[in-house]
Amino acid sequence: MMQRIRIFLALLMATPLIFLAVIYGASELGGEVVVLHRIRDPGAPANEIDRVRVWIVEDDQVAWIEHGDAQSAWISALSQDPVIRIERAGKLGSYRASADPSAHDHYHTLRRERYGWADVLIGWVSGGAASCEGIPVRIERFST
Repeated sequence: MMQRIRIFLALLMATPLIFLAVIYGASELGGEVVVLHRIRDPGAPANEIDRVRVWIVEDDQVAWIEHGDAQSAWISALSQDPVIRIERAGKLGSYRASADPSAHDHYHTLRRERYGWADVLIGWVSGGAASCEGIPVRIERFST
């Protein structure tokens, strides 16, 4: 009887860890992950940078990332300073960015096409596109 209780408790404690490992694995291994370098707080010094790992989707010459909702300070700040930095394939580049709420459904369609099973898994956990409050951010690389 004690052995069954120990097994049950071990499974109970391991379940959240397994869940987190699966979600992390889907996020990191499900497709291309880029690193958004953004100022922690628009009022903070420029050297206070957060590095946020996000998925990227593309359609012709336009790309989108999604990180944050309408209340996110960094998204609001894009109207004053539209330049962001993204690390992609190990190279840091500057991009012109703008909040693009009208692209929400298109972004999720492209994400499903590109990330497949990983997007489905993340959707199960997050409620999917229908409950997503994220704002797609349209990014365009500066001409070099």
